[in-house]
Amino acid sequence: MSSFRPVAEIEQDFADLLASHLPLAIARDKLERLWDETNIAAAQLMPTTQMAPYISLLNRMQDALETRYHERRSINGNTVRRA
Repeated sequence: MSSFRPVAEIEQDFADLLASHLPLAIARDKLERLWDETNIAAAQLMPTTQMAPYISLLNRMQDALETRYHERRSINGNTVRRA
């Protein structure tokens, strides 16, 4: 069985990321690495109840991705949210 960090440590890194003022590309990269780490831990704990906090954190990360770290693109000089 592989080892992984406790969810509280990953949650703290996620909270620190949300509080940071990093450029979008850097923040998205950090979020992606935290997402991967959390997802691996949840998968390793499946189907135990220990995976629930990791799944909850993944849901919060998804919300952050959609609201704070979404990509924008320009169409005819206007910045629009990417679908």
